[in-house]
Amino acid sequence: SSSAATRTLTFQEVLTRMESQSLELQAARARLAQAQELSAKAWSGYLPQITAGASYTRNSDEASIRLPMAYAIRDVGAPTSDPANPDLPGTPTNLSLVPTSFIEAPIQRFNQVGAQVQLNQALLAPSLCLAIKSARLAEEVAAFNVEAARREILFGAAQLYFGAAGLKQAVNVQERLLEMHTAREKDAQVGYEAGA
Repeated sequence: SSSAATRTLTFQEVLTRMESQSLELQAARARLAQAQELSAKAWSGYLPQITAGASYTRNSDEASIRLPMAYAIRDVGAPTSDPANPDLPGTPTNLSLVPTSFIEAPIQRFNQVGAQVQLNQALLAPSLCLAIKSARLAEEVAAFNVEAARREILFGAAQLYFGAAGLKQAVNVQERLLEMHTAREKDAQVGYEAGA
């Protein structure tokens, strides 16, 4: 309907529309989001960093070695010596070490799984401290710019709104003055025609 098309906006509606539709304010907010992202990135260098890795290997063969676990000393009946090492200390004896139990120790399994986790934390990093401080200052400046742009836009909208409201009232006053002058003119015309 025509009344809906010519409906006058309230002051709060004007402020809300200006704040939501201002390209300048949207650009300032985008710069603030960028500064916040850079601040978070600067902090990320100081936060703990974890790296993890895993591996799996399937071998074609499994291999193991038989290792002695316990020994007994036994008399073997004749003195023992090592012809490869004739300079061994002491004299040869009839006693020898004889393994009594064994364990199978795998050298290579069919399935091998490996994992590694590494944690790094910077304790003292002067360059990071300066980067964090700079990023925080840039974020604060961007936040102040957003607020300044918002206030400027809302102040301009308020000036325009109240200026338009004042002009509307001035038009109403002029219309009433015109009506009064038109009525006086009619009265004067009637008096003139009556010979007053």
